[in-house]
Amino acid sequence: MKKYLPFIFTIFCIVHFMILSIYGISFITTTFCFYVLIYYLFRWIVKTTVGKENCSVILFNLRFLFTILLLIEFSFTFVFRIFNDSTENKIGAYLSGYKSVIQTNLLYSLGILSSNRNIWEDGYIPYSNRLHQSPSGEFKYSVNYNAYGLRGKLPAIVKDSNEFRILTLGDSFVEGYGTPEDSTFPFLLEKHLNSSGKKISVINGGIGGSNPLSATKLYSNKLHELNPDLVLMEINIFDIVDYEKITHQKSLPLKEYFYAISHIYRVFYNAILFSEQISNNAYYKQINFINEIIHTLTIFQLSLNNNNQKLVVLFLPQADNLYTNSNTLFITKLSESNIPMINLQDEYKKYITNNDSSLNAYYWKKDGHHNPKGYDLMAKITAAKLTNKIIPNTIIFH
Repeated sequence: MKKYLPFIFTIFCIVHFMILSIYGISFITTTFCFYVLIYYLFRWIVKTTVGKENCSVILFNLRFLFTILLLIEFSFTFVFRIFNDSTENKIGAYLSGYKSVIQTNLLYSLGILSSNRNIWEDGYIPYSNRLHQSPSGEFKYSVNYNAYGLRGKLPAIVKDSNEFRILTLGDSFVEGYGTPEDSTFPFLLEKHLNSSGKKISVINGGIGGSNPLSATKLYSNKLHELNPDLVLMEINIFDIVDYEKITHQKSLPLKEYFYAISHIYRVFYNAILFSEQISNNAYYKQINFINEIIHTLTIFQLSLNNNNQKLVVLFLPQADNLYTNSNTLFITKLSESNIPMINLQDEYKKYITNNDSSLNAYYWKKDGHHNPKGYDLMAKITAAKLTNKIIPNTIIFH
């Protein structure tokens, strides 16, 4: 049996790396395979280059080093979990966003998922419900979805003659992750806008993990039926990463293999990324994706304008980059376009300074999404900007 172990281990490794390459799924056993293979590579180098008198000592130290590295990887995956994504925290496996479509189809074919619908382009399953629960225990509540597979109430398809209808599109910050229905951004935006005496309805078209490309497809697939007067598209710096992932669904970039396999790599990767964010170099490297996002928004704006509808972009900062330069390039490029924009980064900083408040008052400390107070701030500022610019059915920003 012992003589077959190398062959069995080889097959074991090949299967794991094929699953990672094809489906973008990595397990702790994938990490184990990676480190064992690296160890054997180093062992071969030592045995072929080092004299016998030093070989055993070096190999002992190598075994000790790789054992420590594996223990660190295990601890990061199952104990500290600081660099895990939400899926790893739930099931202990990493699912790469570069392979999200093929993963969905795989899990559906295995009976793990009840549907293989693309929720970012088609909405959640109509009349379904989900539990939104923070792993840290900061919040827990149930969400019900409507006939369009979206959160919140829907107005009648045919508008009243005096109704001004706004459709909000975006990711989890629009859907309202981190708060019950009566504290979501769209709900509070309608409340603040209607306080001015206008008849304004706001529809929640946000879906967690969405991006501008998926949101425009969701609009084309079904939400155009709601005939909004204004589409409010929330975007943020992480849409750049999302664009990179959805445009590389055929193959994983080399860096993603290491990111999927090793939490130690993620420590250094995030440290480098943080330093690049401070210097703004990280997003200069991704200028092509910024341009692609703006191109998508420009085409969407033209199609809306042809139907006498308006598009306004809502740029939203994250808690960890409100006071850094990481958003500068994105905001600059948007400002240079012909797309109306509300820059919440500048507005948030002004509001927090003028009210002598803390940034932590508006975001969940561990989760990073807005808390109810944060969503109210988001809605209050947006409502003020829109109210100042609404001239019956026209919005002017530049």
